[in-house]
Amino acid sequence: MSQEEFVVVIDAGHGGRDPGANIGLGDGQLIAEKDITLSMARALGDALRVRNINHVFTREDDRYVGLQERVALAKKLGGDVLVSLHVNTAPRKTASGLSIYTLSKEASDNLAADFARQENDALGMKKGDAEAISQRMQKKITRISDQLATGMIMSVAGHGEILERPLRKANFAVLRAYNMPAVLVELGFLSHPGDLDLLFDPAWRAKTSLALADAILVWQEKVINK
Repeated sequence: MSQEEFVVVIDAGHGGRDPGANIGLGDGQLIAEKDITLSMARALGDALRVRNINHVFTREDDRYVGLQERVALAKKLGGDVLVSLHVNTAPRKTASGLSIYTLSKEASDNLAADFARQENDALGMKKGDAEAISQRMQKKITRISDQLATGMIMSVAGHGEILERPLRKANFAVLRAYNMPAVLVELGFLSHPGDLDLLFDPAWRAKTSLALADAILVWQEKVINK
């Protein structure tokens, strides 16, 4: 596949009536996941453009887009890989840093299981939904998705904070549904003040997006085109 044919689907999590994770500030302001993921999606789009990588968005404004609509749009626009952007909150206030998830029927840990449950509930998805893909194809998709996730973590770790054990797995409906290589990037934790500052920092978003774009470019050249 040539670079001219390769298309990245950027999925800004949540939107519209679905705010995702949120946290209230002392002044009464509510910080919603949907707004942060949209800002990061735009930054990632800019970074991919700099690297001459084609990309499309599942949403470009604050509107609700159901999972099946996102899937249909990604396929219609010829997507080859999905990058789904999210943030999280955690009861453990020290939890911080970026992490990347790939699909697995069994969660890698309790944090991953809880995060997947929250995201799937927001989509109204049950555990068995969107699993029409063959086992053989899923194994291949999982293998190359894991390679992308590893490359992304290595790229981001060179300049920013990452979560302890940053490569994680869980049974996310959004990763099951697309039938293409897919990663879910958890950008950080709203419940951690340091992460919150970074998530609102345009310079951090731009730097992190370029690191993700570089990893996608290397992965596309070494894995997809080999």
